[in-house]
Amino acid sequence: MAKLVELIALNLSRNQLVGSIPSNIGEMQSLEFLDLSRNQLSCVIATSMANIEQLGVLDLSYNTLSGKIPIDTQLQSFNGSSFE
Repeated sequence: MAKLVELIALNLSRNQLVGSIPSNIGEMQSLEFLDLSRNQLSCVIATSMANIEQLGVLDLSYNTLSGKIPIDTQLQSFNGSSFE
């Protein structure tokens, strides 16, 4: 999936995805919209997501994510509901 470097929007919500967010998701630097909500992802938030500087919409809610939101990144500017 991370090889889709020109992709601007990705919505994989409500797909019963299991596992983790790919660690190389940060290679998708053109992403402006990312919705992985309402799946069964159980992982920490990939630190490489901080490399997606154009990201304006992020929804990772309703998964079983753990750990901290990577600090000193634009990820901390998103509303808490993005990580619910």
